[in-house]
Amino acid sequence: WFPFQEETRGCRMKDHSFNAFNAGLPGIRRWGLLALLVFSLPGAASAGASRGWFRPAGTVTIAEEPLAGAAGDFNGDGATDLAVALGTSHRVAILLGDGKGGFTPGARVSVARRPISLLSGDLTGDGVADLVVASLFGNRVTLLRGAGGGAFTEAAVFPVTAAPRALVRLTSPSPVTFRVAWVNIRGEVVVSDGFEGEGMHREAGDLPTDLAVGDFDGDGREDLAVTSFNDGALRLFLAAGDGSFAPPRRFEAGRRPVAVCPGDFDGDGHLDAVVADTGSNFEGFDGALLLFAGQGDGTFSPPIEILRGGVFLALACGDLDGDRIDDLVAATHPTEALTRTDLLLFSGGRGGALSPLQRLRSGDETRAILITEFTGDGRPDLVGFNAVSNTLSLFRNRLR
Repeated sequence: WFPFQEETRGCRMKDHSFNAFNAGLPGIRRWGLLALLVFSLPGAASAGASRGWFRPAGTVTIAEEPLAGAAGDFNGDGATDLAVALGTSHRVAILLGDGKGGFTPGARVSVARRPISLLSGDLTGDGVADLVVASLFGNRVTLLRGAGGGAFTEAAVFPVTAAPRALVRLTSPSPVTFRVAWVNIRGEVVVSDGFEGEGMHREAGDLPTDLAVGDFDGDGREDLAVTSFNDGALRLFLAAGDGSFAPPRRFEAGRRPVAVCPGDFDGDGHLDAVVADTGSNFEGFDGALLLFAGQGDGTFSPPIEILRGGVFLALACGDLDGDRIDDLVAATHPTEALTRTDLLLFSGGRGGALSPLQRLRSGDETRAILITEFTGDGRPDLVGFNAVSNTLSLFRNRLR
């Protein structure tokens, strides 16, 4: 029912029982709140064929409900490794990459209950990759300091009162600390500088579901975009010069938006945003992808419906084909066959269109998508984190 080229080789589907996950979102019966991870590698891929971007590159079985992930070189060998948030065991699992597309198990680090979002980077300034973990039920945001060799130790904890999710990293105003942000179930976006004090709190709508960072008004500062489930809105917090944020600008974003992904999808130099709206959720399979074209001044044109139908689970975006225009990947249940999740690939292009290119069969309940290079060829690849089938689906970029 949609014009995608299908690729299904290499991804095996398994039948697993589902451990219900409900983060307080009314109407969500099976999949709960979704983590979003976006890692863009601009210019990494060369332009090539317009169809058949990706091919399956294997499946990694990892029990205990993989909900989210992050990429980095955690053992210092130059190859991309993965960190995976495990929802039922309350741990972060490290998978060490060989630089050719293979992964072997590494350390497992215990964290607070229900880790749902991760980010990686050298947050402590020692040249070693660290991790930040948001634990939904544990009410904590935790800094795991990289110890080298793929090991991590708990270095700092930011106690929160209301179910954090959707971590993003911002540029810190201080060279000796880090700045991260998240949203919580109380309807706030929280910005923390090095986990000092209580952080900066801003109202972010009724039940915020996702958070993204980008410069939407062209002033060189990082702004924040938040989707909120219960009031069907996209909110934009424009950064002020003192490190704070202006009151949000509100945009209608469908019925129940769960994810937002920023990118320049039309090549005009202005940051756009795509929002995943679940519609009536599993009652009608009438979700939609909405494109908000940025005007470069902190506003958007009225949203354009890219696709209607299915239940959308997660988004990721970045320049996948090396044309300097961002592309989009969306995870969806396309039909009432709930054991099936597809990854839909759209190509950005001048003129404002996001063109459907490819459909990939992923595992069961792809809660997050990661764009990162793990095969050593310099091209951005894809990882799907499948919560119910307890697998990671790997897809290799085959553009030449």
